[in-house]
Amino acid sequence: MANKTQYRKLESEPTQNDKPDESGRVPVRAERQLGGWFRLLCEIILVVAVVALSLKVMTTGSEAPRGRNDPIISFGYMDRTFMNDTKYANEEALADPQRLQETLANWLPLSSSLEGRGYVKIPREERATLDSPPYVLNPLHRPRKAETYMVSGFHQLHCLSTIMTSYARLRQGQDESERGYHIAHCFDYLRQGIICAGDATLEGNNSMKYPGVEIPWGTAHRCANWDALRDWADERTIWAFPPGIDIL
Repeated sequence: MANKTQYRKLESEPTQNDKPDESGRVPVRAERQLGGWFRLLCEIILVVAVVALSLKVMTTGSEAPRGRNDPIISFGYMDRTFMNDTKYANEEALADPQRLQETLANWLPLSSSLEGRGYVKIPREERATLDSPPYVLNPLHRPRKAETYMVSGFHQLHCLSTIMTSYARLRQGQDESERGYHIAHCFDYLRQGIICAGDATLEGNNSMKYPGVEIPWGTAHRCANWDALRDWADERTIWAFPPGIDIL
């Protein structure tokens, strides 16, 4: 009679090697299975870490790193479309003193809703990285002087409004020679502010989207959140400026 050999898959049935020995040592086959699962777990963790790091770079890469003279908080960024707004500058204001004052009054809410005009108090514990100590000023003849820092963006607004005021008065036939030094300062301060901001927005032809609009209006820019900055300055304002005083 022919010898009928029974064949079976070696892994189909448990063998003695699948069980722990008397010392409790994990068998070789079980060790390999555990090693495979451990390696898979490590690979999953690595992938998750890489994805998380990539998302962090994508979400923070557009924000400039904090400078040593910046506030300790970030105000964030937002998109703004630049359009011509005659509320803040118009030909009538350049020709008529009354219209000039009305137009300049529209600038005040840009500086501060509390009339603080960008002068802020910074607690001593927040001054560690700052290059300079605060000013000690008393611009409104208060009973005592106060320590204050000036927010650069509001200083730039002050300079721009000063230049517009002086230009309008010159057109209206007034003598502005006494403001010469101040105006020269403002031109150079704004020059450096513009270069510092380095707005690299690419402006194109928006005449199809906004018919009749002059170039380069209609282009969206990534801008600092000015409202958040102004609110922060309001919370730390030093003085409430009375109406009628220049923008800052």
